[in-house]
Amino acid sequence: MSLDPSQYSAGRRSCFKVEIENIDSRLISILFSPHLADLQPEDPASKFSYFELQVSLSMGGRRWETSPVAGAKLYGKEDRPETIFTLHPGEGVRIVAEDNLRLTDNQIERLWREDPIDHANAQPSLDQTDILIVPKAST
Repeated sequence: MSLDPSQYSAGRRSCFKVEIENIDSRLISILFSPHLADLQPEDPASKFSYFELQVSLSMGGRRWETSPVAGAKLYGKEDRPETIFTLHPGEGVRIVAEDNLRLTDNQIERLWREDPIDHANAQPSLDQTDILIVPKAST
């Protein structure tokens, strides 16, 4: 949807906004807890399962392939319904995130001189992770 400044430098922390819309006929779940630590169990020895939604912001030009330049991660757990939002068909959600740009100053300068960025898009991915932390014996 938007980026905060009109000019960028490598490694600059930038804010971006993306909108995810449910264009399917089924319900979809969107995670929205920004901190994984908030979802960890009190007992560190218990099994821990969570979902991770990653939204990657990509940019490209006419003569160069679209590349990921920033991203955000959001987390949720099935047993913590306050961390998962359900989108009905036609509904959307706006995600506002910050990240450091993953382009070097040389790449940015070349892009502006030779082939400016002319498109950007966001790509979501969803993963489930199960973790069991066990103590390690020391010798």
